[in-house]
Amino acid sequence: MMEAVSRYPKKVMKRKYCAKCQKHNMMKEVKGHKNDCPFTSCPCEHCRKIEVKRYTSRMNVKKRRADSLQEELAARRAQVSLLRLTGRTPVSCVKNFNRPSTGKMASVLSPLTKISWI
Repeated sequence: MMEAVSRYPKKVMKRKYCAKCQKHNMMKEVKGHKNDCPFTSCPCEHCRKIEVKRYTSRMNVKKRRADSLQEELAARRAQVSLLRLTGRTPVSCVKNFNRPSTGKMASVLSPLTKISWI
């Protein structure tokens, strides 16, 4: 019997290299390299630019996640307000809506708990 031969070549995994090492003309793969990078505290201009880029990227992700969480919270508040107008109030939302924070995200996530109806 003949084996089916794919028309498409196998996907080749692209290797990721350390940006700081690349700027210093060294090709080191990122995997397992974090603690061994000789340029972690390098003061050169290239490494400083990489650090700035990483920092701005981290801050953008943080802001995007916070915005998403705020949208979710606003939608949940609107839903609870609508339910209160109709007379059906979820018990968990009423109990936990303004509960003091017990953790990093507890005050924001408390209204997102499972709904049980009165």
